[in-house]
Amino acid sequence: MNDIGRGLRAALDRLYFAGGLLMGLGAAWAPGGNDVLILQSVPALSPHGLPALLAMFAAIAAVLGMAKLFGKALPRVDCSGDLCRL
Repeated sequence: MNDIGRGLRAALDRLYFAGGLLMGLGAAWAPGGNDVLILQSVPALSPHGLPALLAMFAAIAAVLGMAKLFGKALPRVDCSGDLCRL
């Protein structure tokens, strides 16, 4: 592998590490998974439930907006019965 390839690989590794770090922090801060938020925390009117759910929705919207901004086409998912296909 040449120097350009090594530099690109190192840059990608740093990006992947940063993404994993952000995902880990989000998982540590969230009071349970999305099923716990929707089925338990929000209906029980827990003080942390609704803000966590809204933050999750905002993060999803931000990522989808950034993908659209950078011209990344999202795959069409076709679901019928119990099976979903790209």
